[in-house]
Amino acid sequence: MKVGVGVIGCGFVGGKAHIPSFNSIPEAKLVGIADKD
Repeated sequence: MKVGVGVIGCGFVGGKAHIPSFNSIPEAKLVGIADKD
């Protein structure tokens, strides 16, 4: 079973650290991203 994950804030850290990290976890599924811009 996968856990749905959403990321709020897609600046440098979100794009270079958080999103790639969640994509590398087999049990996680990135289901949404949001940014103010």
